Amino acid sequence: MLDSPTSEPESTFVCDCDERVRSACAGEPFYGEHEGKRYCVLHFPGEEKSADFEKAIQRKLENKDFNFRGVWFPDDVSFATFRIETRADFSRAYFAGRADFVAAEFNEEAIFVSARFAQQTFFLAPRSETQRILNTLFLTKSILALSLFVAMPTSRSALLRSSQFSC
Repeated sequence: MLDSPTSEPESTFVCDCDERVRSACAGEPFYGEHEGKRYCVLHFPGEEKSADFEKAIQRKLENKDFNFRGVWFPDDVSFATFRIETRADFSRAYFAGRADFVAAEFNEEAIFVSARFAQQTFFLAPRSETQRILNTLFLTKSILALSLFVAMPTSRSALLRSSQFSC
């Protein structure tokens, strides 16, 4: 289970998360073990990390780092009314609590490929140059209403291919 975060040097620690999402936690120290694997706080799959997780997320937001690939969000999260100027990548992210993207503005790509939402999810009138929601699992009531998808020269649609909705 979870041990106290250690001060293991950043240069020697490599998170045991899926290598395809590891770029999201570059520079993050070891946080804890889960089922024999060593994780940073962003990828550690457990709700008990809330306070430490919040600090790590705030650092990412302050640095305008919207790479949330594979991040395990333990609580309700709100990106409502956020204006995100750069690419936002939530691919393979897991949202244990409610996720709120109401009126979020993504000025570049907003990517939710293979993201999983365990609780209510709200995408009401988000604006994005491109949204990709592929192989995404919505496990409870989710609202993707009034979404405005602005076409780019290379993309004319929002993709919801292979996404699953179940109540």
